[in-house]
Amino acid sequence: MLLEVRDSPIAPTLDNTWGFKEPKLKVPNGRSLKLRHFAAFVTACRCTTFIEAARELAISQPSLSRNIQELEQAVGKGLFQRSNTGIELSSAGHQLLPHAVELLSAHQLAMDQISSRHSSRMKLFRAVASPWMVPLMAVSLLSALKAEFDAPNATIQSAACDDVERQVANGEASLGVCASRTVQPELRCTPVLEAPMGLLVATGSALPSHIDTLDMLSNIPLVRLCDQAPSTKLLQQWGQPFSAYFQAPVCLPCITSGFGLVQHAGMGMITSGVEASHPQAVGMHFIPLPHLLPLAQVRVVSRRGNVIDTTQERMRELLCESLRDVDWHPSVARLTSSGSRLRERSTGA
Repeated sequence: MLLEVRDSPIAPTLDNTWGFKEPKLKVPNGRSLKLRHFAAFVTACRCTTFIEAARELAISQPSLSRNIQELEQAVGKGLFQRSNTGIELSSAGHQLLPHAVELLSAHQLAMDQISSRHSSRMKLFRAVASPWMVPLMAVSLLSALKAEFDAPNATIQSAACDDVERQVANGEASLGVCASRTVQPELRCTPVLEAPMGLLVATGSALPSHIDTLDMLSNIPLVRLCDQAPSTKLLQQWGQPFSAYFQAPVCLPCITSGFGLVQHAGMGMITSGVEASHPQAVGMHFIPLPHLLPLAQVRVVSRRGNVIDTTQERMRELLCESLRDVDWHPSVARLTSSGSRLRERSTGA
């Protein structure tokens, strides 16, 4: 049977085609609400203070307060009664709470089902890391996985720091390793390494015996990394003007492409002790400048909730251990673990 559709005054709609009626939601004041607003509200209901709720979500207290204020503005009523002793739900808050919990539960159930199907289809453990981290961590991690899990189907791929967090948040990768400072509520972050930033130069370069100010770096031709590189982002967030770096005429996409200019062209590169541990940095001299430049931190990220099972959680611990076992530059500090569980800290937004 051939069904032919001609011009008709009645166009087919989603409702009568699939039997699904799209809800038409109206939000007061024209504000667009997101899951983070309801997550902040429900978490604050479970905790006694906004400080405790912000700590549980791994965000700053102003960010949590702003989410709740935006939700209150959208609802048109106050959701909490605030006092010196803590917070209590208002009558409007009591009415909204069960609906907010139902919304978050439905979202979590959908994401768990999608993640479960995705994992069963892939049947592998996939980690992503910054390009300069992969050659350092891959051998140790794969050896540990082979010893404990009888050579599972595991892959380690490289990606930019922002892309690492995106892939983990979307469930495309089980774990990620990156040095960015972005904190997303849906990500669980464990700081593993911490290192000062400094100057990487060829061995034998003529440098001042003491670098006391950033102005003393102005006479050294510097290589600047692109705006998305972790080192550049750290310097931008740091806030102190560093014209010798940001006005450098040579801009490279990543640190691995700068080793040749450092070694053969006599240029300097602002980087961290972690990046100075790269195999291509052999024969170069790294000068930490902790009193002039910010600290860089390497973190392992995974999704929150019950998306990662016990096997993947063990893989997460092995990844942290393999990062600590690498022969890092002496300036790199291995952040210790507390008992059998890793110490987790929020780095702030």
